[in-house]
Amino acid sequence: AAGFDGNGAGRVAVKWGAGGAVPAGADRAGCTDVGDRARDAADAGRRMAEASPGNPDALAALGKLYFRAERWDDLIWSFEQELEATSDPKQRGMRLFKIAEILEQRQHKTDEAVATLRRVLEAQPGYLPALQQLARLYAQTERWEELIALHESELDGVSSQEQKIHLI
Repeated sequence: AAGFDGNGAGRVAVKWGAGGAVPAGADRAGCTDVGDRARDAADAGRRMAEASPGNPDALAALGKLYFRAERWDDLIWSFEQELEATSDPKQRGMRLFKIAEILEQRQHKTDEAVATLRRVLEAQPGYLPALQQLARLYAQTERWEELIALHESELDGVSSQEQKIHLI
């Protein structure tokens, strides 16, 4: 941006900092960095999403900002808002699965990821990515009884002998 003196002459290049306009070349300590701008945009987006609950476009844009800023709790919040806005089991299952991925891979909260994966399977029984991730987490945490029960429920859901053999 550029500022002008009272006559429109004497153009001065400025940057926007935390305290407003700062002349270009001035000390950068007061200038807002990219991370601050991303945080401000994400905060503004959240206020907008809260003012217009369930707006899928606003929530999707907000989710992208949160992902880029690695704001995992906020990203989970945006997915939960999307969950509240839909009754479609497939959409609910996909959002819950994304939450489980964040809980496991980004926040290292295995128990919460397992609980969320169970919710995925309630919303969308037989959802293969959730079954695979849950089986992997059960094995990783040595929850053998739960792993066996999971595999048994998979077998119960299959009618043909050929499919059962494939699962085993």
